[in-house]
Amino acid sequence: WTVVAVYLAGTIGLGLLQIASMIPGTSRTGIIITIARLMGWERQAAARFALLLAMPLILGHATVTFWGLTRRTDLILSTDLAIAAAAAALAALLAVAGMMAWVGRRTFLPLAMARILLGAGALAWVLLSGRG
Repeated sequence: WTVVAVYLAGTIGLGLLQIASMIPGTSRTGIIITIARLMGWERQAAARFALLLAMPLILGHATVTFWGLTRRTDLILSTDLAIAAAAAALAALLAVAGMMAWVGRRTFLPLAMARILLGAGALAWVLLSGRG
């Protein structure tokens, strides 16, 4: 039961920490990978888990968007639409393959540093421009 309790606590923790992704500029995938790594997961396992968790979210969003489009206009299922969908699917697969290849050879440090520097720069810009 102890093992089950540990996994359950980790799962609930991952779910609750995804709430932080509601903060503008925060990456849901980044949060999942970070927490999984802090829990001792290997880089590839953490990245794979984060990408797998994104699949229902993406499917749900696509379904809601498609449903909304069918309510607003006559949807024409054309060859152009099929080509665009195939191109989007291919681009997504290539992006996932590229990310998994990166994770297999390198650390997340350059990506984390880039996000920190961009975030600090954006924060400084907002504070110095008087918009904040």
